[in-house]
Amino acid sequence: MAWETESTYYSGQGVVLLGDRDPATGKGDGFYAVGNVSALSVAIATSVIEHKESQSGARGIDLRLTTEIKATMTMTLENYDPRNLALALRGNSATVASGTVTDEALVFSPGLISPMVRSGVSALTVSKGVTPLILFVAGTATEADGEWDYKVNLNAGSIQWAPVPKTAALVLGDDLLADYSYSAQKTVGALTAAASEKYVRFEGLNTADGNKSVVVEAFRFLTDPLQELSLISDDIQSFALEGSVLLDALQPGVSKYFRQTLLD
Repeated sequence: MAWETESTYYSGQGVVLLGDRDPATGKGDGFYAVGNVSALSVAIATSVIEHKESQSGARGIDLRLTTEIKATMTMTLENYDPRNLALALRGNSATVASGTVTDEALVFSPGLISPMVRSGVSALTVSKGVTPLILFVAGTATEADGEWDYKVNLNAGSIQWAPVPKTAALVLGDDLLADYSYSAQKTVGALTAAASEKYVRFEGLNTADGNKSVVVEAFRFLTDPLQELSLISDDIQSFALEGSVLLDALQPGVSKYFRQTLLD
């Protein structure tokens, strides 16, 4: 006789939310959706002491004592949002308003490239004293030596100096000044912030069971710094946000780590 039961299968998709955890109440607030997450998992590990008896001659294990329970969470993010990067890099993100730069100091280095302080550059002028230098403009000048003084990558904010400049008085090591405007931009500085605890909420769908709702909440998620940030690849880039799910004594429910809610 075969014993049969109805099985509930699971194939998940959904949205991951991150919020700040209130250390006084253990609740999460101010959540934001992190964007596309291609993988999300929780792992549980234990450390045990095994005791061997000394009577039978077989030294059999007669006791396993759990000394540690550890939960971790890993999510693979594909959204290179500054907030996500700042959290993964344990850094800070900042928004820089558009503005202008006057008299930024540069040094003439024939054939080499000099970065500017800002990206998203426009209305750039470079001068030696009161003498303006000659910008190479495609279609209006040739790239031959002696026809221009510098080229510019406006988006990146960098200048390439001519190997042989058109301005005769321009020589290696000359001090130059740059004036320009720049667009609004965001910056992320890595390893500048202390670790912060987050409240994680996964609002998911079980696509193998009629898209029924699945909600998972991790109460204290402490991230580790990003192990790798891939910058060049033929694939869609992603990065793994990993960390520990810590015990939260403030939680009123049975579990102090995380809970999963399934709708019937």
